[in-house]
Amino acid sequence: MLKVSNLAVGYQKNAIVRDISFELQPNELCAVVGVNGIGKSTLLRTLGRLQPKINGTIYLDKTNLSTIKNLDLAKLQSMVLTEPIATKNLTVFEIIALGRQPYTNWLGALNTTDKKIIETCLQSFSLHSLKQKKCFELSDGQLQRVLIARAVVQDTPLILLDEPTTHLDISHKVEILMLLKTLAKSNNKTLLFTTHEVDLAIQLCDKILILDGKTNPFGEPCKLIENGCFDKLFPTDLIRFDANSGTFKIKQ
Repeated sequence: MLKVSNLAVGYQKNAIVRDISFELQPNELCAVVGVNGIGKSTLLRTLGRLQPKINGTIYLDKTNLSTIKNLDLAKLQSMVLTEPIATKNLTVFEIIALGRQPYTNWLGALNTTDKKIIETCLQSFSLHSLKQKKCFELSDGQLQRVLIARAVVQDTPLILLDEPTTHLDISHKVEILMLLKTLAKSNNKTLLFTTHEVDLAIQLCDKILILDGKTNPFGEPCKLIENGCFDKLFPTDLIRFDANSGTFKIKQ
Protein backbone atom coordinates (compact mmCIF):
# COMPACT_ATOMS: atom_id res chain seq x y z
CA MET A 1 0.00 0.00 0.00
CA LEU A 2 2.82 2.40 0.86
CA LYS A 3 6.46 2.09 -0.21
CA VAL A 4 9.11 4.65 0.77
CA SER A 5 12.70 4.47 -0.48
CA ASN A 6 15.71 6.60 0.53
CA LEU A 7 13.42 9.46 1.53
CA ALA A 8 14.77 12.74 2.89
CA VAL A 9 12.33 15.21 4.46
CA GLY A 10 12.68 18.75 5.71
CA TYR A 11 12.06 22.33 4.67
CA GLN A 12 13.23 23.96 1.45
CA LYS A 13 16.53 22.15 0.81
CA ASN A 14 17.42 21.53 4.46
CA ALA A 15 16.85 17.89 5.38
CA ILE A 16 15.81 17.08 8.95
CA VAL A 17 16.15 13.34 8.48
CA ARG A 18 17.44 11.23 5.57
CA ASP A 19 17.58 7.61 4.45
CA ILE A 20 14.02 6.62 5.38
CA SER A 21 12.89 3.37 3.78
CA PHE A 22 9.93 1.18 4.68
CA GLU A 23 6.98 -0.66 3.17
CA LEU A 24 3.46 -1.19 4.55
CA GLN A 25 0.77 -3.65 3.52
CA PRO A 26 -3.03 -3.57 4.03
CA ASN A 27 -4.23 -4.55 7.54
CA GLU A 28 -1.06 -3.16 9.14
CA LEU A 29 -0.80 -0.65 11.98
CA CYS A 30 2.54 1.15 12.09
CA ALA A 31 3.92 3.74 14.50
CA VAL A 32 6.64 6.31 13.84
CA VAL A 33 8.64 7.04 17.00
CA GLY A 34 11.62 9.20 17.88
CA VAL A 35 12.75 12.12 20.02
CA ASN A 36 11.22 15.58 19.69
CA GLY A 37 12.36 17.42 16.58
CA ILE A 38 13.61 14.35 14.75
CA GLY A 39 11.09 14.80 11.91
CA LYS A 40 8.09 12.58 12.70
CA SER A 41 5.43 15.16 11.82
CA THR A 42 7.48 16.38 8.86
CA LEU A 43 7.59 12.83 7.51
CA LEU A 44 3.82 12.48 7.87
CA ARG A 45 3.15 15.81 6.16
CA THR A 46 5.46 14.79 3.32
CA LEU A 47 3.66 11.45 2.91
CA GLY A 48 0.40 13.41 2.84
CA ARG A 49 1.85 15.69 0.15
CA LEU A 50 1.33 18.77 2.30
CA GLN A 51 4.97 19.63 1.71
CA PRO A 52 7.50 18.47 -0.89
CA LYS A 53 10.07 15.79 -0.27
CA ILE A 54 13.76 16.65 -0.58
CA ASN A 55 14.88 13.35 -2.03
CA GLY A 56 13.78 9.75 -2.49
CA THR A 57 10.58 8.11 -3.72
CA ILE A 58 7.11 7.53 -2.29
CA TYR A 59 4.76 5.02 -3.91
CA LEU A 60 1.12 4.83 -2.90
CA ASP A 61 -0.74 1.79 -4.19
CA LYS A 62 2.14 1.20 -6.65
CA THR A 63 1.84 4.73 -8.07
CA ASN A 64 4.38 7.50 -7.61
CA LEU A 65 2.84 9.93 -5.13
CA SER A 66 3.93 12.98 -7.11
CA THR A 67 1.89 11.88 -10.17
CA ILE A 68 -1.44 11.30 -8.40
CA LYS A 69 -4.14 13.90 -9.05
CA ASN A 70 -5.57 15.67 -5.99
CA LEU A 71 -9.04 14.14 -6.23
CA ASP A 72 -7.58 10.67 -6.71
CA LEU A 73 -5.25 11.20 -3.75
CA ALA A 74 -8.22 12.17 -1.56
CA LYS A 75 -9.68 8.73 -2.33
CA LEU A 76 -6.43 6.93 -1.52
CA GLN A 77 -5.32 8.56 1.73
CA SER A 78 -6.80 10.60 4.57
CA MET A 79 -5.07 12.48 7.38
CA VAL A 80 -5.63 13.48 10.99
CA LEU A 81 -3.26 16.28 11.97
CA THR A 82 -2.51 18.01 15.27
CA GLU A 83 -3.70 21.39 13.99
CA PRO A 84 -7.02 22.50 15.53
CA ILE A 85 -10.05 22.26 13.28
CA ALA A 86 -11.07 25.48 11.53
CA THR A 87 -14.20 25.88 13.65
CA LYS A 88 -15.52 23.99 16.64
CA ASN A 89 -18.97 25.45 16.07
CA LEU A 90 -19.83 22.61 13.68
CA THR A 91 -21.70 19.57 14.96
CA VAL A 92 -20.16 16.12 15.21
CA PHE A 93 -22.25 15.02 12.22
CA GLU A 94 -21.12 17.99 10.13
CA ILE A 95 -17.42 17.44 10.89
CA ILE A 96 -17.60 13.75 10.04
CA ALA A 97 -19.63 14.46 6.89
CA LEU A 98 -16.73 16.54 5.56
CA GLY A 99 -14.91 13.26 5.00
CA ARG A 100 -17.31 12.47 2.14
CA GLN A 101 -16.26 15.58 0.19
CA PRO A 102 -14.18 13.67 -2.41
CA TYR A 103 -17.34 11.83 -3.46
CA THR A 104 -19.95 14.60 -3.40
CA ASN A 105 -20.92 17.06 -6.14
CA TRP A 106 -19.72 20.66 -6.28
CA LEU A 107 -22.42 21.65 -3.80
CA GLY A 108 -21.23 19.05 -1.31
CA ALA A 109 -24.67 17.44 -1.15
CA LEU A 110 -24.81 14.08 0.64
CA ASN A 111 -26.63 11.23 -1.10
CA THR A 112 -28.18 8.15 0.51
CA THR A 113 -24.91 6.20 0.36
CA ASP A 114 -22.95 9.03 2.02
CA LYS A 115 -25.47 9.29 4.85
CA LYS A 116 -25.46 5.53 5.40
CA ILE A 117 -21.65 5.47 5.64
CA ILE A 118 -21.70 8.37 8.12
CA GLU A 119 -24.39 6.75 10.27
CA THR A 120 -22.50 3.43 10.32
CA CYS A 121 -19.33 5.25 11.38
CA LEU A 122 -21.19 7.14 14.13
CA GLN A 123 -22.33 3.81 15.56
CA SER A 124 -18.89 2.18 15.23
CA PHE A 125 -17.19 5.05 17.07
CA SER A 126 -19.91 5.33 19.77
CA LEU A 127 -20.66 8.87 18.59
CA HIS A 128 -24.31 8.53 17.59
CA SER A 129 -25.59 10.09 20.82
CA LEU A 130 -23.23 13.03 20.28
CA LYS A 131 -23.90 13.69 16.60
CA GLN A 132 -25.81 16.94 17.17
CA LYS A 133 -23.36 18.28 19.75
CA LYS A 134 -21.07 21.14 18.80
CA CYS A 135 -17.41 20.19 18.74
CA PHE A 136 -16.55 22.78 21.39
CA GLU A 137 -18.76 20.78 23.78
CA LEU A 138 -16.66 17.63 23.42
CA SER A 139 -13.82 16.32 25.54
CA ASP A 140 -10.37 15.87 23.98
CA GLY A 141 -10.95 12.13 23.68
CA GLN A 142 -14.35 12.57 22.05
CA LEU A 143 -13.04 15.14 19.58
CA GLN A 144 -10.17 12.85 18.64
CA ARG A 145 -12.63 10.05 17.89
CA VAL A 146 -14.62 12.48 15.72
CA LEU A 147 -11.54 13.43 13.70
CA ILE A 148 -10.58 9.79 13.19
CA ALA A 149 -14.17 9.04 12.19
CA ARG A 150 -13.98 11.82 9.60
CA ALA A 151 -10.90 10.12 8.11
CA VAL A 152 -12.65 6.74 8.13
CA VAL A 153 -15.77 7.94 6.25
CA GLN A 154 -13.39 9.27 3.59
CA ASP A 155 -12.99 5.56 2.88
CA THR A 156 -9.31 5.55 1.93
CA PRO A 157 -7.04 2.49 2.09
CA LEU A 158 -4.31 4.55 3.85
CA ILE A 159 -4.87 6.71 6.94
CA LEU A 160 -2.11 8.97 8.33
CA LEU A 161 -2.40 10.28 11.90
CA ASP A 162 -0.12 12.76 13.66
CA GLU A 163 0.08 12.05 17.41
CA PRO A 164 -3.54 10.89 17.80
CA THR A 165 -3.15 10.34 21.58
CA THR A 166 -1.78 13.79 22.51
CA HIS A 167 -3.35 15.35 25.65
CA LEU A 168 -5.22 12.14 26.53
CA ASP A 169 -4.96 10.18 29.77
CA ILE A 170 -3.61 6.64 29.69
CA SER A 171 -7.02 4.94 29.40
CA HIS A 172 -8.03 7.14 26.46
CA LYS A 173 -4.63 6.65 24.83
CA VAL A 174 -5.18 2.89 24.91
CA GLU A 175 -8.77 3.31 23.70
CA ILE A 176 -7.67 5.32 20.65
CA LEU A 177 -4.82 2.96 19.76
CA MET A 178 -7.05 -0.10 20.14
CA LEU A 179 -9.54 1.64 17.86
CA LEU A 180 -6.82 2.17 15.26
CA LYS A 181 -5.78 -1.47 15.47
CA THR A 182 -9.38 -2.59 14.97
CA LEU A 183 -9.69 -0.29 11.96
CA ALA A 184 -6.61 -1.80 10.35
CA LYS A 185 -7.63 -5.40 10.95
CA SER A 186 -11.39 -5.23 10.40
CA ASN A 187 -11.57 -2.72 7.55
CA ASN A 188 -8.51 -3.74 5.51
CA LYS A 189 -6.84 -0.37 6.12
CA THR A 190 -3.19 0.64 6.41
CA LEU A 191 -2.65 3.03 9.33
CA LEU A 192 0.52 5.00 9.99
CA PHE A 193 0.73 7.28 13.02
CA THR A 194 3.35 9.27 14.89
CA THR A 195 3.52 8.91 18.65
CA HIS A 196 5.53 9.39 21.82
CA GLU A 197 3.80 6.38 23.39
CA VAL A 198 6.61 3.95 22.52
CA ASP A 199 5.63 1.38 25.13
CA LEU A 200 2.06 1.19 23.81
CA ALA A 201 3.24 1.11 20.19
CA ILE A 202 5.45 -1.88 20.96
CA GLN A 203 2.47 -3.74 22.40
CA LEU A 204 -0.08 -2.90 19.71
CA CYS A 205 1.64 -2.23 16.38
CA ASP A 206 2.50 -4.65 13.60
CA LYS A 207 5.47 -2.51 12.51
CA ILE A 208 7.42 0.43 13.94
CA LEU A 209 9.62 2.98 12.18
CA ILE A 210 12.26 4.42 14.51
CA LEU A 211 13.57 7.78 13.39
CA ASP A 212 17.01 8.06 14.96
CA GLY A 213 18.62 10.31 12.33
CA LYS A 214 21.05 7.54 11.36
CA THR A 215 19.79 4.18 10.11
CA ASN A 216 16.08 4.76 10.90
CA PRO A 217 15.33 1.07 11.54
CA PHE A 218 11.96 -0.40 10.57
CA GLY A 219 10.31 -3.70 11.32
CA GLU A 220 8.28 -5.78 13.73
CA PRO A 221 8.60 -4.62 17.37
CA CYS A 222 10.05 -7.94 18.55
CA LYS A 223 12.77 -7.84 15.88
CA LEU A 224 13.64 -4.23 16.70
CA ILE A 225 13.96 -5.17 20.38
CA GLU A 226 16.19 -8.15 19.52
CA ASN A 227 18.44 -5.86 17.47
CA GLY A 228 18.74 -3.31 20.28
CA CYS A 229 17.13 -0.55 18.23
CA PHE A 230 15.35 1.02 21.20
CA ASP A 231 18.41 1.03 23.49
CA LYS A 232 19.69 4.47 22.44
CA LEU A 233 16.43 6.05 21.35
CA PHE A 234 16.47 8.42 24.35
CA PRO A 235 19.33 9.80 26.50
CA THR A 236 20.79 6.81 28.32
CA ASP A 237 21.77 8.83 31.39
CA LEU A 238 18.07 9.29 32.23
CA ILE A 239 16.31 6.13 31.12
CA ARG A 240 17.10 2.66 29.84
CA PHE A 241 15.15 0.26 27.69
CA ASP A 242 14.24 -3.05 29.32
CA ALA A 243 14.13 -5.61 26.52
CA ASN A 244 12.44 -8.22 28.73
CA SER A 245 9.36 -6.09 29.40
CA GLY A 246 9.54 -3.94 26.26
CA THR A 247 9.32 -0.75 28.33
CA PHE A 248 11.51 2.18 29.34
CA LYS A 249 12.74 2.38 32.95
CA ILE A 250 13.91 5.45 34.83
CA LYS A 251 17.51 5.18 35.98
CA GLN A 252 17.63 5.47 39.77
